[in-house]
Amino acid sequence: MAEAASVGHAHQEYEVGLPLSNAKLAMWLFLATEIMFFAALISAYVVLRWGLPAWPEPDTVLKAWIGAVNTMILLASSATMAFSLWSVERGDAAKQRLFLALTLLLGFAFLGVKAYEYSEKFAHGYYPGGPGLSEIPSGPTFVSCYFTLTGFHALHVIAGLVMLAWLLIWSLVRTEGIPKQRYERVELVGLYWHFVDVVWIFLFPLLYLI
Repeated sequence: MAEAASVGHAHQEYEVGLPLSNAKLAMWLFLATEIMFFAALISAYVVLRWGLPAWPEPDTVLKAWIGAVNTMILLASSATMAFSLWSVERGDAAKQRLFLALTLLLGFAFLGVKAYEYSEKFAHGYYPGGPGLSEIPSGPTFVSCYFTLTGFHALHVIAGLVMLAWLLIWSLVRTEGIPKQRYERVELVGLYWHFVDVVWIFLFPLLYLI
């Protein structure tokens, strides 16, 4: 009777696992390494900045309004990225394409502003080994820090734009857009893009305001 009763009951097995998918775990681990990378760069900048007796005053070599414009651009792109994910979750192909395209355009706008800023620095000779460094307090150290921090950040923006372009193409080639069940792929790209935005929020006051 005991054996019959045991047979009559369904046997349930539970497996211990993390409350997130392998893909999302991998993305968070990757972002953790990126956080450590930028934390090391920013820490080196802070040590060099406060270890030198002279440093360019805010809004002299670097124009605060340029940094502010780029900050607003990236904040707007974070919002459109969030709306992109929202549109995918609801199966709205038209809106997901719209918001992905807007995020992509805002990313290119950020790089355009940065290219304009770089061109100004090169025109004045403000680059490593440039003739204008003698005009800047602690010129060689300052421009090395500036181009290292903003250059690596720009490379990460470019990587994000490649991923956004892939999502947009994927949405365009399918009549129904990116399917709901694949929304996690958009979420992973969104996590990376928000990380890029957060890094800039730290760089803006450090480089342009302090």
